[in-house]
Amino acid sequence: MSFGFVQIETSSPQITFTSTTSLWPSSCRAEVMAILSTIITVPKGATIDIFTDSKSSIDVFNHLKSNNFRLSTRQTLKIMNNLHIWNIICEIMISNNLQVQLHHVKAHSKDNPDPYNDYID
Repeated sequence: MSFGFVQIETSSPQITFTSTTSLWPSSCRAEVMAILSTIITVPKGATIDIFTDSKSSIDVFNHLKSNNFRLSTRQTLKIMNNLHIWNIICEIMISNNLQVQLHHVKAHSKDNPDPYNDYID
């Protein structure tokens, strides 16, 4: 399953990154890996917007964000899918003081105002 991101900030060079995941690949894992690969490339204290067509990833991220990315053991174990990746995301968010906002875009739609979603998918 492939994943990636495109950096489109006008004051920075456009960067495209793609990779693949193996061992129990799924679309959810690919989306979470795209989030992880995005946040590990930005400088500390950055504010970033991530546009994704994965509503489930946005829901998990917003739940984690509502807890300031700090979860009890019980809360952590309730995140069944891709737990280890979400834990890494939480650690990076805290240690690098990142401000991240996830935005939902329609998947593979001709009416989609965001052409980069189709490009990277």
